[in-house]
Amino acid sequence: MLMKTASGLTALLWVLTACCYGKTTSVRTEDLQSAAALNDRVAQFDVTDTTIIDALSKLSHEPIAGLHLGIEEIIRDTASVPTDRNVRFSLSLHDATVRDIIEALCKSDRHYMWSVDGSTVNVYPREIVGKSSYLLNREIGTIALKNINGPTVALTSLMKLLPHEQLGYAGIGVNNDYALCRCRHKAYNAAFRIIP
Repeated sequence: MLMKTASGLTALLWVLTACCYGKTTSVRTEDLQSAAALNDRVAQFDVTDTTIIDALSKLSHEPIAGLHLGIEEIIRDTASVPTDRNVRFSLSLHDATVRDIIEALCKSDRHYMWSVDGSTVNVYPREIVGKSSYLLNREIGTIALKNINGPTVALTSLMKLLPHEQLGYAGIGVNNDYALCRCRHKAYNAAFRIIP
């Protein structure tokens, strides 16, 4: 049930941003695109005195077709607390698969684990697994999004369901509205429901 909720909220967040510009765990689900990307080989992957976020950023710049990385940093208690960059490591991997690289990164910083959801490899804090108070683990019975033309409108619907959560997005550029569907020239509509 909790994984369905997390998957539903993850899908919702993907819809919201669709048109805007650990001990590790094994991959839970794979589709053909993500499976192919995970099996791609990188001739040389070297990082020195780095953090997992920086290493994943380097991996994301490799020319690997179909590799989509979602990276979630550990949430700080307050904004005044600096981001924890204490776990630093160095790796040198030769002729390693993307899967091997992600495994090695999560073993180097055991605060993180990873899984695959559709075509996206998600790397996230281990501490959030099973934590019902965590935003992406929260259960929402149903949410209907109508005439969504940008993230602000979509987040307003979600904020009404979760009034005590702080939600936001970072947009790039002047206009972050979604591109209109070429076939309908309308805003997006979607409904999500948790099925027990």
